[in-house]
Amino acid sequence: STLITPSALGAPLSSGPQISSVDASKRYRAGSPKSATGACSQSSDLRTDDADVTRAADDTDDADRELQALMLRWGILGTARINRRLIPALRLARRSQLVAVASRTQARADAYAAEWEIPRAFAGYQALLDDPGIDAVYVSLPNSEHVPWTLAAVAAGKHVLCEKPMALAATDIDRIQAAATAA
Repeated sequence: STLITPSALGAPLSSGPQISSVDASKRYRAGSPKSATGACSQSSDLRTDDADVTRAADDTDDADRELQALMLRWGILGTARINRRLIPALRLARRSQLVAVASRTQARADAYAAEWEIPRAFAGYQALLDDPGIDAVYVSLPNSEHVPWTLAAVAAGKHVLCEKPMALAATDIDRIQAAATAA
């Protein structure tokens, strides 16, 4: 498992997938390869033959398969307001996919999932951690819950991004690091 703190994004404490920070102020726009400005050309002499289109589609399929193999499927533990800062960044990241959220009650998880268009909602944090379809979790729970749920996520084999402060005591940081190293 990889422990990731907000200040150390991109520099995990143990081996595993590299996770980069995302600058939410950057916006990506699609543009036409025929124009530096992204505008589509109206010229009728810009034609492609069917073989070129087929090759381009095959290349895109290969790239999509490679990207899918590197994709991190994220779950969020909690429905805290800070999630509003993370969710857009996860959606901009090419290798991240937000797939689930957990709350203490199913009703709250369902409402939050609907509000943010998150595919799955779990009643209880352990249920999300037990899902093999989730690779990484963001812990946005109250400060007193960071250590127990970070340890539970590491024990479940998940990569962890824990909101600050990760712990309220230095000894707890040592426990988390030891658990992540052993995982």
